[in-house]
Amino acid sequence: MKLLNKSTLYFIIFLVPVFVVSWFVLFGLVSRQINDNADESLLAQKKIIIKNFIDTDSTELHFFNDADDDVKITSLSGSAASADLFSNTMAFDSTEMELVPFRQLKSTFIKDGKSFEIIVTRSTFKGDELAESISLALVIMFGLMLISVIIINRFISGRLFNPFYQTLEKLHHISFDESEPSFNQSSTREFDELNKALQQMTHKMFSDYNNQKQFTENASHELQTPLAVIKTRMDMLIQDKNLSEKSMEQIQEIEKSVNKLSHLNKSLVLLSKIENRQFEDSRDIDLRVMLDKILLAFEDDVADKNIVVQKEYNASPSIKINPLLAEILFRNLIQNSARHNVKHGIIKIKLTEQYFSISNSGESMKGNEEKLFERFTKFNPSVESLGLGLSIAKQICVYYHFDIRYQYLDGMHTFRVYFS
Repeated sequence: MKLLNKSTLYFIIFLVPVFVVSWFVLFGLVSRQINDNADESLLAQKKIIIKNFIDTDSTELHFFNDADDDVKITSLSGSAASADLFSNTMAFDSTEMELVPFRQLKSTFIKDGKSFEIIVTRSTFKGDELAESISLALVIMFGLMLISVIIINRFISGRLFNPFYQTLEKLHHISFDESEPSFNQSSTREFDELNKALQQMTHKMFSDYNNQKQFTENASHELQTPLAVIKTRMDMLIQDKNLSEKSMEQIQEIEKSVNKLSHLNKSLVLLSKIENRQFEDSRDIDLRVMLDKILLAFEDDVADKNIVVQKEYNASPSIKINPLLAEILFRNLIQNSARHNVKHGIIKIKLTEQYFSISNSGESMKGNEEKLFERFTKFNPSVESLGLGLSIAKQICVYYHFDIRYQYLDGMHTFRVYFS
């Protein structure tokens, strides 16, 4: 959720309970005021009716009851008096032609030693209508206020957070192939401090990246040059006819070590370049064509072990990736399946729009599978390998946000690369 939407949501979450509580409080106060006014009117009316009843010589109750529908006097046995009792009730109003709310006062008085009960009622319909009108006005006012707050908040917050969004946009477009980004000064202290901290951080990042890149290039060059010289010298020694058979074997062993060291240097440099994101040239690659090309290069290795290759191409997906890294990724996985396979084994390759998978027969690994993609991890010491192939494949997948997974099931090692 966006920051602006989140702040607006917090405003709404805070204001709605405040409004509900305010509505109940205001409605209660208005209703109480209506009842208080009605009670005062009922008390005054009761006093007048009792005074008139006591002052008259007549004790005919129907004379007073018929004179006003809102007044009812009845005689009681005994001469006890009770306190005034107010209550709310519903009664039919002939004017409104419906049941409407009434406020009722029940009291007793004594005339000539005899007790009488008087009930006086007063319609509060108009007052309730007023309370409902006030409540409706409050709801409308709150709705307008809420809309105004949301609009004002989005407008003010949009302007207030504009430096933050500018900074975020620059962070999204940081590239080591371009110049170091410059973050603007802000009149808001917190944003200004953030930009200064980011400026220092990106400066250090670019500096470290350039230093590491330069070191990688220098190390690669400085190592490859003497290795090339050593290989040239050894080739010259091998051509020497005066060498004994034992010396020839020793030179061949040295040559193997030099080749291994040269390959190790190239692999480590490649890993460093991938981690430093130095491969920006991405193109749409037809995987079906590339896989067939790589498999053709491994025909001899597969034939030496009498391995059967089964291909299942359900689609011909095209993924955006650096061509060199794409070839390295799938070459390493195919090479790994051929190298760690058994004689008369099987390699199964499956290609869909969503993923590429390769399976090979073989015994289960003796070790922690979680370390499979770590550098220099070798579960089979008898196989000549640097232990970097799967590490490179993993880094390429991380670089392009692919998901690579491993599974061993029913005597088959399976690697699966999900493209999305």
